[in-house]
Amino acid sequence: MKQDVNQFIKEHRLLKLNSTIVVGVSGGPDSLALLHYLWDKSQKENYLIVAAHVDHQLRKGTSAEDYQFVKQFCEERGILFEGKRVDVKEVQSELGLSIQMAARKCRYDVFKQVMIQYRAHYLALAHHGDDQIETILMNQVRGTIDGLSGIPVSRPFATGMIIRPFLGITKAEIEQYCKEEQLQPRIDESNFSGKYVRNRFREAVLPFIKKENPKAHMHFQRMSEALDADRIYLEELTRTHIENVLEKKTKEEVIISVEPFKGLPLPLQRRGIHLILKYLYGENYPFLSFIHIEHVYELIYSHHPSGQLDLPQGLIIERSYDRCRCTFNKDEKDIESFSTELQVPGCISTKLGIISAKLTSNLSHEERNPYTFICDADQICFPLIIRTKTDGDRIQLIGMEGSKKVSRIFIDHKIEQKKRKIWPLVTDGNNEVIWIPVLGHSKKGAVTEMSQKYLVLSFVFHHEGSV
Repeated sequence: MKQDVNQFIKEHRLLKLNSTIVVGVSGGPDSLALLHYLWDKSQKENYLIVAAHVDHQLRKGTSAEDYQFVKQFCEERGILFEGKRVDVKEVQSELGLSIQMAARKCRYDVFKQVMIQYRAHYLALAHHGDDQIETILMNQVRGTIDGLSGIPVSRPFATGMIIRPFLGITKAEIEQYCKEEQLQPRIDESNFSGKYVRNRFREAVLPFIKKENPKAHMHFQRMSEALDADRIYLEELTRTHIENVLEKKTKEEVIISVEPFKGLPLPLQRRGIHLILKYLYGENYPFLSFIHIEHVYELIYSHHPSGQLDLPQGLIIERSYDRCRCTFNKDEKDIESFSTELQVPGCISTKLGIISAKLTSNLSHEERNPYTFICDADQICFPLIIRTKTDGDRIQLIGMEGSKKVSRIFIDHKIEQKKRKIWPLVTDGNNEVIWIPVLGHSKKGAVTEMSQKYLVLSFVFHHEGSV
């Protein structure tokens, strides 16, 4: 086994001389063998070995015994020991994670702290070739986005790199090593429980694969490394291209311009969605499957100009015409309607912009444009009301026979759903819509040669280019 692991480390350039290596040790066969192997190797290659053990406090009695076992193992060999007890159930409750995900978070948080404490170059973990097979197959069955390439040989972490020197060997080889070195590892009874998916794959699927090809782990490992190299290259390419289709990018909100997004090569589109979701979720990124990515993809390509998806942890994906908005911000999801009287002269500030009103008897200085509404003041019923749209609102537009639904006008102008909820309408004393700022003027109160007093309404967006 030592020869195979040495060769794997050499091929993947995992270790440098005179390095500090933190080893994650549970006390089980895999991690104990890794600790012993690296400790033995350190005698010749001058590594500083630090064992990091995490007591998850999930198994009454036995987990505390594991702690003492690893501590004693290290003391007998002069290995630095860093142990910590964590309350996994509290973290699970606080973050809404599964017990396994909460345990993993606690474990890696401790590993990070120990690496920083010792300014370590490496965190060595004991995942092996059989773990690789199980992980790849599990991720394929789940439809997981991350993980089709399996467990990486190395990746950046804390002050250095996570390395996995045992990925080139099997569980059986590790157990044989423990026998040869007279190690007596602890056994976690939960590894035999059928309630965990990995255990079911280990008991039912792995033996069949091993029977077909005892060296299958080597093929899975080569495939993993090839897929991982492809993934890294394509993600970098995607990052470069996706920046060209983003209208906005903050920690809580990303807005995609739909048509430019559709112009990207298809493989980059799905990867782009994936990267955006990972960016927004950050450290709380859940296990999203292909189906989540596909739903976002379908929303972007839908024939309907608008729609919404609700993803885990409150992430909202909202499509409105040429924009697709991804956000955790729920403030704009349920916007309350408003209705306020507009004094003349006077002005009112709405969520979208400012509406002002005045009376005049001289139109020579007034500019007629979509941002201004001018009518015969004597033909208008006061008071004027500024309010949001209600069901059934219609307007008699200049140049048209009959009336038109306000909702249809919003659609014709491709106004986003969130803006429709806050777009101000001006109504008269009879609750008839006389002006939709920027979008439509009513024929009511049209100016004639007989008009002597004029009502002038004007509108200014809070932000330029808000349509």
